[in-house]
Amino acid sequence: MEDLYQALRELDKSRRYPFHMPGHKRNLPDEAGFLATVAKIDITEIEGYDNLHHAEGLILKEEERIASVYGSRCSHILVGGSTAGVLSAICSQTRPGDTIVLDRGSHRSAYHALILGGLKPVYFTGEDLEGGTFPVLEGPVLSKPFAFFLTMPTYEGGCVDLKPIADAVHEKGGLLIVDGAHGAHLRFMKGFENIYEGADIVIQSLHKTLPALTQTAVIHVMSERVDEQRLSLYLSMLQTSSPSYVLMASVSHLFTTLEKQGMELFDAYQNRLKDFRERTRDLTHLAVNEASEDVSGRGQDPSKIVITVKDHLYKQGSKERYDGYALADELLKTYELDMEMATTSYALAMTSVMDTREGFDRLASALFAIDVTLEERAEDRAAGNNAAENIAREDREDAGAIGILPRQIMLPSEAVNRPKETVSAEDAAGRVSAEFIFFYPPGIPILVPGEEITKELADRITYLSGTTPNLIRSGQGFEVVV
Repeated sequence: MEDLYQALRELDKSRRYPFHMPGHKRNLPDEAGFLATVAKIDITEIEGYDNLHHAEGLILKEEERIASVYGSRCSHILVGGSTAGVLSAICSQTRPGDTIVLDRGSHRSAYHALILGGLKPVYFTGEDLEGGTFPVLEGPVLSKPFAFFLTMPTYEGGCVDLKPIADAVHEKGGLLIVDGAHGAHLRFMKGFENIYEGADIVIQSLHKTLPALTQTAVIHVMSERVDEQRLSLYLSMLQTSSPSYVLMASVSHLFTTLEKQGMELFDAYQNRLKDFRERTRDLTHLAVNEASEDVSGRGQDPSKIVITVKDHLYKQGSKERYDGYALADELLKTYELDMEMATTSYALAMTSVMDTREGFDRLASALFAIDVTLEERAEDRAAGNNAAENIAREDREDAGAIGILPRQIMLPSEAVNRPKETVSAEDAAGRVSAEFIFFYPPGIPILVPGEEITKELADRITYLSGTTPNLIRSGQGFEVVV
């Protein structure tokens, strides 16, 4: 078939003159450089080029091609990223006042859907999925239809066996929605092809782990349990009425490439990942995570490289600890390697099929060079007993900040619509939060509107604000409900 990308290139060569928007008229001046090239395929919904919100032609064919690749009942292209898909999936499949069983490690877009939809959240953590039983699904709170929202893979690449979870959710009359924003590539990775079996809706960011432009994503309807009509309605309401043809052309080009070279590209990619891990197994003070061959039980997405700082070392001549943040900083400033994110314990490198062997070689060489110097940077390892004990405690507290589940006093939708004021940390204890406080990346909240701020939590957030650069909050104080 003629794909959308090729059709847009043919339009650029034709004599059709644009007496329509956008205002650049596909005719930006040469000094615009790359933007002038992009503008040549940047159109609106003109005759013959279909409409994303009422797809019948070229765009429909692209969506049918995507559905065929992923094995879905139907798929919809998203130009607002996975965020648009998460909002649309949750809001369309629930009604105000409904219960949603929500992964506490969910992206903030899921929490925004709670507010838009007026939903009552019941939270679970990764530990609640272990052992084959799911206590969160028991009890009268789920006596009516509900949505169950799970993130897989996690930001760090963690995966679970979805089938038993899906069976349990469906047995209780629920709908399983999976935020697979970081998993669009897994369909092409050996051992992970059927990772989403059992889900009703899956949302995936194409731009995160596949070679497509930023904001491109897709939402898959996987089962007949989904109200497809309401989903389409919310997709049209929550995405722009002027979707970018440049972004849709990127999706089109991606799937043409996958059709032609997908198996070859991903075989070579998995070999590069395997070689990198084998090469870095001899690191001493740093450690690269292992990867799974498949996702039976719990698994680990091979594409995510998590580099842990194993020892409690300090920078030479200072009391500053060498941690995941320091590692990411050194990789950038000394070796010009940008990490996706860092925490106290590790730095995360996101990879894709477009990463080259040279890129992997540069990262491996940098890690070995840093590993050697870490021995020299250790000031007093013998004195590290107490220091290490204190650091280990801080690590647990940092990790546990997300695990502290505050008491819900009112629904998030109620809290954000109530009057609010800003108070100090000392005065915040016992008050109800009117704001989100979250880590970005990955966009996971510590505190959600409507939850009680305990003294412990206020103190911990204040501490993290001074030590963790990726903690996002409105200011130094706490916004609370009046």
